[in-house]
Amino acid sequence: MAKVIHVVAAAICDDRGQVLVARRAQSAHQGGLWEFPGGKVEVGESRETALSRELQEELGITPSDMRPLICLTHHYPDKSVCLDVWKVSAFTGVPEGKEGQPLAWVAVDSLNPDVFPAANAPIIKAVQLSELIAVSPAVATHEEARQWLKQQLAGSAGILQLRLPDWQPEQRMAFAIEHATDVEAAGKQLLVNVPVSSFRVGTGLGLHLPQQDLMSLSQRPVPVDTLFTVSCHDIKSLQKAEAVHADAILLGTVLPSASHPDGECLGWDLAAQMISSVRTPVYLLGGMNSDHLSQAWNAGAQGVAGIRSFL
Repeated sequence: MAKVIHVVAAAICDDRGQVLVARRAQSAHQGGLWEFPGGKVEVGESRETALSRELQEELGITPSDMRPLICLTHHYPDKSVCLDVWKVSAFTGVPEGKEGQPLAWVAVDSLNPDVFPAANAPIIKAVQLSELIAVSPAVATHEEARQWLKQQLAGSAGILQLRLPDWQPEQRMAFAIEHATDVEAAGKQLLVNVPVSSFRVGTGLGLHLPQQDLMSLSQRPVPVDTLFTVSCHDIKSLQKAEAVHADAILLGTVLPSASHPDGECLGWDLAAQMISSVRTPVYLLGGMNSDHLSQAWNAGAQGVAGIRSFL
């Protein structure tokens, strides 16, 4: 097998919801396509040092706030690349194409995978996804559900997941449709936990499936413009999530939680190993709250998901 080339890259984001991209030279590998700036890690360099050096050489900027975003390996016909991508939220200097490469600030939601190398599709999804998923508790009444939703619309989680286990699927779907416009207006995404047969495409909602439903799939059940997430608890289900092209995975249980106080937990080390086996963005679930974000990022996760921690 050919040696895997370790590359660091940066998703440089501003406070207007844009990310900086550069166009590859026509003479380069995958020439003419757009990319996230970066380059090879040199022998003896840390990832942070390599990224800072590359951004200074390519753009004339120095990152001052950065953290891991996603790391994946992609096999092209002629080479294999480990893409170690970091999110840069602040930097000093003014970006310019030091090597003559065109630059563009693009709205995150407008990123088009078709104009990037094939390896970049999961990176684009990671850039677009929130760091936090708030999962609804097991409430009985519509009023309790509305109160939870109202609270979350003012909260920090960018994705809201309507679990509502004691409701019938049709009730969950109807409630989600009723409030989809409010969620969109707040700049958030709403997932609903229902069987595929109960889900209604074209409502602006996303679909979340538990592991049992995931394992019964033979293909992606919704269009590519519909957010599709799944729960996974083992390697086999992670592989299935990749096979059906899920947009994100909720992996658990990582730590003991109120809903799983005595059950067997993955722990940080095993969770990190499992994350490294897939290319899909992964959220860690089980005993998680926003204080665990840094540890989750260092384990390779997109972020964390939780019920009580976001109430």
